[in-house]
Amino acid sequence: MTDHREDAAARPRWWRRLSFQLRVTLIATLVAAIGLATAGFLLITGVSNSLLGTIDDAARERAQTLSAVVTRGAVPDPLPSSGADTSIAQVIAPDGHVIASSREFDAGEEALPRPVGGLSAGERIEDRVALAHGHFRILTLPVRTQGSTATIVIASPLSDYDQAVGRVTTAAVVGGPTLLLLLAVAVWTLVRYTLRVVDRIRGQLDAITAADLHRRVDVPPAQDDIRRLALTMNQMLSRLENAATTQRHFVSDAAHELRSPLAALRVQLEVSHHKAEVDRWQHDTLRMIHEVDRLARLVDDLLALSRLDENARPARRDLVDIDEIVLTEARNLRLTSSLAVHTREVCAGLVAGHPDLLTRVVRNLLDNARRHARTRVDLSLSTTGGRVELVVADDGHGIPPEYRDEVFRRFYRLDQARSRDAGGSGLGLAIVHDTVTAHHGLVYIEDNEPGARIVVWLPAAGSQRSTPTRPPPSDHPLGGRPERPGTRNNTSCSRHRKNDLSGRRCWRCAVSRAKRSPTGG
Repeated sequence: MTDHREDAAARPRWWRRLSFQLRVTLIATLVAAIGLATAGFLLITGVSNSLLGTIDDAARERAQTLSAVVTRGAVPDPLPSSGADTSIAQVIAPDGHVIASSREFDAGEEALPRPVGGLSAGERIEDRVALAHGHFRILTLPVRTQGSTATIVIASPLSDYDQAVGRVTTAAVVGGPTLLLLLAVAVWTLVRYTLRVVDRIRGQLDAITAADLHRRVDVPPAQDDIRRLALTMNQMLSRLENAATTQRHFVSDAAHELRSPLAALRVQLEVSHHKAEVDRWQHDTLRMIHEVDRLARLVDDLLALSRLDENARPARRDLVDIDEIVLTEARNLRLTSSLAVHTREVCAGLVAGHPDLLTRVVRNLLDNARRHARTRVDLSLSTTGGRVELVVADDGHGIPPEYRDEVFRRFYRLDQARSRDAGGSGLGLAIVHDTVTAHHGLVYIEDNEPGARIVVWLPAAGSQRSTPTRPPPSDHPLGGRPERPGTRNNTSCSRHRKNDLSGRRCWRCAVSRAKRSPTGG
């Protein structure tokens, strides 16, 4: 992200103000211009070298022919022509006078310039020499005659060469910009057509409001980035729709739940207003206190869920002794109910997390068990494989498999009327689920035969934070399923000796067993 910002800041402001369509067109045109210029230069150079090579070959062939004539000693004047060849030839003596020349020159006239550097041995070529008849390419070839060395000079006219190279240059100069213009128009049109799809998606997104989040943008058939962008937009709209639906349901359910205790309070206040007997008022006061407590619990639950939604991961992470929380809440449950609460299988468990949130998890689980249990509630706590496992089991009616994921939804109840009368708001297990998830844990429900078992997994302190997934791993002591309450023996705490806190935690396990009441087994 920082690199992209630095690159954007390094670009000129005028470039950033240009539209994407114009920038793409300019870049494509610039690249094409460089390519066409390079291709035109190579084409002109290639044509020029090819024509000059042809001219030199023809001049060299005529020079070789004249060399054979001069070597025999009989040099005709004028020199014979070579058919369609338009070159001019001369034979020059060592002292510089012309021995013979082509028909275009008179004998003895030095019409062609002397070779640069004198009449040295070897072939020499001079390019673009200006003569009276135009520009020529001069080839000189020394030839040894009887007792001396003559020089054959071949002057090839460059008029045809200049015309051919000029035509190619004109074609490159005129055709290059024309091709660039056509390419720029094509790129502009193509980018505009491509961006029409993006603009259509933008228009569809702009037309979607909070009232019609069910709408989706059109997905192009081409397998390209624009299609992936449209699919991502639709996925985002689905998430927004689900969030808005959840929010509407949450507000509706919260209003419904808040209306019930408020209506009950109003009715009781009106009855007490008309009947002002002291005994009646005291009785109604207790009922109103009960409704106020129910309303306060509901507000607390709503506040807890709001904080969990705002902070997906709790900022405060202390070392929390889950066994202390479990034993304390179990003791409170024994004092406020007639249920038999068994805590014999509660062993030491240390978790890094928010103490208040983890206390609410245990309290909500026990409140749920208290409302559904018939005679007893079984608690177990163990540390296995880097995780702390808490199991809360009751002997109630249980939860059907098809509803075991639904009960963790907010305001969900299997029996709406009975749960409301029993004081439940349908938020307890939702808070448990969100809190456990925020601590990188997992919560799920199993059969208890009879009743239900709610299993909570939390990462043990010092272990790697990773949210487990169902089903349980195969290295579990019972081959993939947690142990049932009452099946774990007391020697399980020997595993605690493997870490830094092993001595203190095992000692605390022994102390916690000694502190349990007789009703806990």
